[in-house]
Amino acid sequence: MSKIFSGSSPANDGTELVTLKEPKNSYPDTPAPERPEEFAPGLDLEMQELADALNEFKEKTVKEMTKKGGPLPGKK
Repeated sequence: MSKIFSGSSPANDGTELVTLKEPKNSYPDTPAPERPEEFAPGLDLEMQELADALNEFKEKTVKEMTKKGGPLPGKK
């Protein structure tokens, strides 16, 4: 780490970065409560309903626009 974190401080306050082999103070590393909505595949029920409603709205709008003005540019 001392090869990466060395030299003048990125804060440009005139101080130098110092990397210690061991920290001066030690604190317990207690894990945070589990948040299953993060980094999990899929959406929760409410979010899935919103996504489905948005997709239905989009499909309906595209169909209506196609009926009125022909296919969308770049679409067949």
